[in-house]
Amino acid sequence: MPPRHLATMCPVRMAGTSPPEQEISPHLPPRRQPAVNNHDGERTPMATDEQGTRMSERRIHTARPPAGDRRGFTLIELLVTIAILGVLMGLMVPVVGSVRAEARSAECLSNLRQIWAGLEQHRMNRDHLLPNTEPLPAPTPDGPVGGLPETLEDTIPKDSGVWTSPADFSADVEELGTSYVYTPGAFMMIQPYLPELDIEQNERRIARVVTNGYDGGIYRRIPVLADNEPRHFHGSRLPRNVVMYTGEARPMQPEDGTIPDASSPANPGTDPADAGN
Repeated sequence: MPPRHLATMCPVRMAGTSPPEQEISPHLPPRRQPAVNNHDGERTPMATDEQGTRMSERRIHTARPPAGDRRGFTLIELLVTIAILGVLMGLMVPVVGSVRAEARSAECLSNLRQIWAGLEQHRMNRDHLLPNTEPLPAPTPDGPVGGLPETLEDTIPKDSGVWTSPADFSADVEELGTSYVYTPGAFMMIQPYLPELDIEQNERRIARVVTNGYDGGIYRRIPVLADNEPRHFHGSRLPRNVVMYTGEARPMQPEDGTIPDASSPANPGTDPADAGN
């Protein structure tokens, strides 16, 4: 017969009977809960559920669906996704192209402003007359000759990047050396030479005639510099950038290039200085 205290601590279960509910002996110390470190460095009991199972163990043993049962994209979903991406690309491409065209136009206008600044500096030392030169350089086997790039070489080097528009992708830009046409040069080319004057005197007289036409307002709506070809095709604007006689660089407007009636008193076909002769 076992001692009474052993029978109490270790109860015997007969065969064929159900296990009795677990009893906590008053003689055993209570089971300690596992502890973890909190954010303050103190150890706190680990969270358990009602059955005493650790929550971390439950997460570890949570059943996951097998890899073969995972659902992927269907063919219809894939086609719909591709169609949506195609629509978005179709909307983005024109916007990106327009932004790039605007950036090229802005850089072109900056080039025109710098050329105008060099032109004004050149005029300061020459009685404020517009230079008498060709509208565009002449292509030769040795490179472009004449034109505004050669005339303004003392203020802007011929190989400067300001002479080329970033929107000029033509093959002529290398032969001409510039993307811009000098409009006063076209008016100077059609002015007659007076036989009683030598070449230098004739060139100076012609420069004064055309300059007076811009100062008097006859040519004021005619750009001084402009893209030699249309190349800014975006938006509803005209596809050329220009510099006006006031120094304003902007896109060309429909009213630009209109010459008033030549019967005006400020007719640029005659030199006002010779009007009394």
